[in-house]
Formats: sequence, C-alpha cells, structure tokens
Amino acid sequence: MQRAYAYAVAVVSAATDPAQEGDAVAALVDVLKEHGELNLLPKIIREVRREVARNVTVHSNTLTLARASDEKDAREALLQSPSLRHQQVDRIVVDPRIVGGYTLGNAKQFVDESYRSKLISIFNSLV
Repeated sequence: MQRAYAYAVAVVSAATDPAQEGDAVAALVDVLKEHGELNLLPKIIREVRREVARNVTVHSNTLTLARASDEKDAREALLQSPSLRHQQVDRIVVDPRIVGGYTLGNAKQFVDESYRSKLISIFNSLV
C-alpha cells in the first residue's frame, strides 16, 4: 500500500498541466511494467483519487450558513473583513446547527462567526 501511495503522490505531483496527464500516466505504466509491478495499478488509481480529494479539501473554502437566505449577509461580512476579503468561496453548506452567522474554512484555516459559537462563549463565561 505504501508503494501505491508513493506512486500516486508522484502522479498527482507530476500532472500539473492537464495536457500532460496522458504522458504522465503512460510513463507510470511503463515504470510499473519495467519493475514488474503492474498489479499495483488499481491500488494506485484508488490512491490518486484519494490524494486529489485531499488536495481539493485542503484548498477549497466552504461557507457554512444557518439558512440559504443568509448568503448575501455572509458575503457582505466577508467583503468587510480585511483578512477574508480575498477568500474565494468554493462551496456553500446550509447547517441550521450554527443558528446564524457563518463559518468559512478549509483544512488549513477556519473562521467561526456563527451565533452558536458566540452563545457557547457567553454560556462558558457565565458558568
């Protein structure tokens, strides 16, 4: 499994230009044939899919709202924030558990401006 993962990471790293993806796959198949490891190909494909999904998750920003109708207010709040002004929203999720406000985050950064977090903070300061 570690070898399949290593090959998968190499393929994902090498395929930066979509026009060269076919060449990268052909080169990988040649290397696998040369080393007698062509049987790893299904595992490598599985690992490439996982690696691509991880990269998308790490780099895509998700805006979470309590209601779909809150999107306009949340986008205005993002534009008014100097640190979040340039953040691109890749995905919008509606989650009524946040009560109101918004959260914006990816795997590396998370901003919580939800009413839920504010209410929990008030509760914790009173207890």
